[in-house]
Amino acid sequence: MLASVRIGVKDVSWATVCRAEGRIDRLTRRWLPIAALLLGAIVFLPLFGHTFYRDDFGWVERAIDALPHPAQWFFLAKSDFRPLSSLSFVLNLAIGGLDPRGYYALNLLFHLANVALLMALVRRISGGSTLAAGIAGLIAACAFGNYGEAVHWISGRTEPIADVFVLGALIAHWDWLARGRGRDRVIAVLCCALALLGKESAVILLPLLWLLEWAHPARPGAHGAITRHAPYAVLLAAYLVFEFGYWRAGSTIQGSEYAFGWHAVTNLFEYLVRMWLPVSPTSMLVSLPAAALPALRVAYVVLAAAIPLAGLFLLSRPIPRAQKFALLWIPIALLPVIWFTFRTNTRYLYLPSLGLAAFLGMAAAEVLERSPVRSRRIAVSVALKIALIVQVGVLQVILLRRATVERAEGPARWAELREHAARR
Repeated sequence: MLASVRIGVKDVSWATVCRAEGRIDRLTRRWLPIAALLLGAIVFLPLFGHTFYRDDFGWVERAIDALPHPAQWFFLAKSDFRPLSSLSFVLNLAIGGLDPRGYYALNLLFHLANVALLMALVRRISGGSTLAAGIAGLIAACAFGNYGEAVHWISGRTEPIADVFVLGALIAHWDWLARGRGRDRVIAVLCCALALLGKESAVILLPLLWLLEWAHPARPGAHGAITRHAPYAVLLAAYLVFEFGYWRAGSTIQGSEYAFGWHAVTNLFEYLVRMWLPVSPTSMLVSLPAAALPALRVAYVVLAAAIPLAGLFLLSRPIPRAQKFALLWIPIALLPVIWFTFRTNTRYLYLPSLGLAAFLGMAAAEVLERSPVRSRRIAVSVALKIALIVQVGVLQVILLRRATVERAEGPARWAELREHAARR
């Protein structure tokens, strides 16, 4: 009798624990997206104590010149056609003047919009997993993938602006394939056009849309592919004709800043490594002691071989197509920038890092949701927490170093900017 009572108590206790864990799990899933947005805001809060940095002064000076002339609001970029990015500087100047906080607030707003849109996309392609979406959001929010310069440098906002519309086009195209609603089709095409007006790197949207269809449960395949992609292809063709046939006609960028050659391969490998190592042997903001450089160079060589091989191995495995889509997203997003002849720049890692976050979010959620091995679930959970903590710490060090450079270079540039504003 006593034994049966004890068993009953144990059964009741175990059932209570299971119900409690279930409630906690549901709450965790519900609050993860909100936590991701909060994390993205918190880690970049130090920006509001920063000032303009290098190229920022040139953008603001051109905005001062353009403000009285509406026809010039869309043409602030030196040699590039980026009307949306140009307009954002004019709006900043009109609303907040020369106060850098308004410019950083807009940068942060675009970043958080990208995090939210990434979570919406991951939720769709993962089959409705809120956990996968939340983890992807957390990873993307805190500059995992070392894209931080695209957010903490005002001049780097061209990437987040264009990527808001890249993600919007992917989401709308997915919904159109799933439901066949005409409005989703219109939104996708409109987002494609706006992405191209944000930055020319949005040309990679067309191959991403092809891959997205391949990962979609409907899998429309080759049937009707020309009709499905015709609007995007027409937009892309018109943009390229305008960009290179008119806007950059006679430009010296080809051959001096942008060229086809084997340097693209080395650039690709370096970008893949820099997504995982925040400091390179040639880092400008944060440099290691000279004694550590040989070890860092060895680490770069090892990772330059290991990361592509790991990616190819994963692509050869029977993992879900959605995860393969996220993996292939990374090199595709790097294609427009690997041909540059000057040094690699981490702000170009913004869109590739969103693909990395999508993959890691789905892969981690799959283990946490489906793995019967408790130790494996614990290991993944601990690894995620460590990665987030390390990345947050790395970002704060970079921001501190940036502040030091600003203090050294800022006074002279600010005097020039104020003088320029006074003349206008």
